[in-house]
Amino acid sequence: METLTVETNDKAGNQNLLNCQLSLQGATEHPMNSLARNKNTEDLSAMDQQLASKVIQRMSALQNMAKTGCWEVKYALNGEFISDSVEWSDQVFRIYGYEPGEVKPNIDFFYAHVHPEDLDQMTLAIAEGLETKQCFNVGHRVVCKSGEVKYVNQHGEFIYGQEGTPIGMIGITQDLSEKKESFKKLQQAQANFRNILENTDTGYVLINKEFNIVSFNDQANEFIVSASDNSIKVGASYFDLIPATRVSIVKEAIEEIMATQKPLSYETHFPLKDGTDRWLKLRMFPIINSDQVVTGITIAADDITEQRKWMLEKEAMTNSLIQRNKALEQFAFIVSHNLRAPLTNIIGLSTLIPELDPTMEGYDQYLKGLKKSADNLDSVVLDLNSILKIKTDQDEGKVEMSFTSLLEDTKANLSNVEAKQTEFIDGDFAEVDKITTIKPYMVSIFTNLLTNSIKYKKPGEALKLSIRSSIKKGNIVLEFKDNGRGIDMEKHGEHIFSLYKRFHQDVEGRGIGLYMINAQIEAMGGSIEIDSAPNMGTTFTISLPQ
Repeated sequence: METLTVETNDKAGNQNLLNCQLSLQGATEHPMNSLARNKNTEDLSAMDQQLASKVIQRMSALQNMAKTGCWEVKYALNGEFISDSVEWSDQVFRIYGYEPGEVKPNIDFFYAHVHPEDLDQMTLAIAEGLETKQCFNVGHRVVCKSGEVKYVNQHGEFIYGQEGTPIGMIGITQDLSEKKESFKKLQQAQANFRNILENTDTGYVLINKEFNIVSFNDQANEFIVSASDNSIKVGASYFDLIPATRVSIVKEAIEEIMATQKPLSYETHFPLKDGTDRWLKLRMFPIINSDQVVTGITIAADDITEQRKWMLEKEAMTNSLIQRNKALEQFAFIVSHNLRAPLTNIIGLSTLIPELDPTMEGYDQYLKGLKKSADNLDSVVLDLNSILKIKTDQDEGKVEMSFTSLLEDTKANLSNVEAKQTEFIDGDFAEVDKITTIKPYMVSIFTNLLTNSIKYKKPGEALKLSIRSSIKKGNIVLEFKDNGRGIDMEKHGEHIFSLYKRFHQDVEGRGIGLYMINAQIEAMGGSIEIDSAPNMGTTFTISLPQ
């Protein structure tokens, strides 16, 4: 029995205190069904009865919503259960699949509904609670009237008499079946999701807003292990997995995702232990909670090495075809224009000279004309050879070169007149000094640009030529900057890299140097830009893949 004190006011405004003695007995809606006795009167007024009824209804509704019911059992003086003293609230009946009051529960009835495999667990929990005089809390299965198995939690407490012996036990039964089923579904969903993650070619890493790793799959770890002796660890910083040179860039990208709540993707590569490169496509997605706050980042990595190789091969084939086409066009141009003129002169003079008297006036001029035409023809043949050599040099393969050594070798190979100007040439390759490339191309580029700066320097003014190297957007950039005559780009910009184009007629040249430089750079997958103006010097900026 429980006692509930309720404060009320009657119609006259008098305050009344109700002592409600509440029992679990009977088919009431709530275990604390009451028989109220007013301190001042024997019988309850109609208002008091209504109030007590409302209290019972509300408590019953709360039990129903919580899927929780109350129970009570009395103990005999000898410390054993009184079997027929078991009382259940209406909700306990419903949990076991009965209508309230449908059966009269007792101890045997209760244990008969405990799942056989959980019976020992239940009896042990009660025995330990009785021995330690503490509450017990045990989860187990019950077999309902229909045979349905439910998951419940029993929370019980012993009531002791003045001598310290148990006189009763009260407790609650909570139906956890829906929660248990939801938990099982959640576990299954997690297992299914984990199975998907571990059987995909995509590597996944989950980080929190402090950039620490929360979770990852095996594929992500394989990416890291293939490049180093490290492995991914939960709790470690994500930036521990990234080369130090890229940490600031990646951190800035992640902070941008958190600020904008928009995904980001990019491609990157890193060297493997065997010396080859692995290319990855990284996609970063913000994890946004119900309050629209970013709580972390999901990072997905796909191996695109084979795709990248195929793309590079495709680009190389395309570039090769473009270069061959350009070479054919230039070959046709030279044959139709530059080769025909000296060849026609040679044919004409070789036909005319045998018929002339060697002693006649002007005979030597004919011979000089023949030689000049032959020299011009030889010059054209050399130009053709240079154009065709672009393809030959490309097939030689790549080697590692030092810009510092290349500059010194180029200076040493200049003519005596040109060599006098080399003291005014300054090279700074502190940021990047090594490149793996086609050696004949780089030698040609350095030689042509250095000799051009010397040939086209301002008269009466000392040459100043600076060469700088740097890394920009993953490419090696070379900058050749001089203080020479410069070029009128508005006038000649469209033809700056065309064959046989000359921009200073007072200086000897054939107009093939810039054409060769541009063709060689394009053959290496690079690009060249020029910034120049008359009497303002010239800057060539060359970008080459690493």
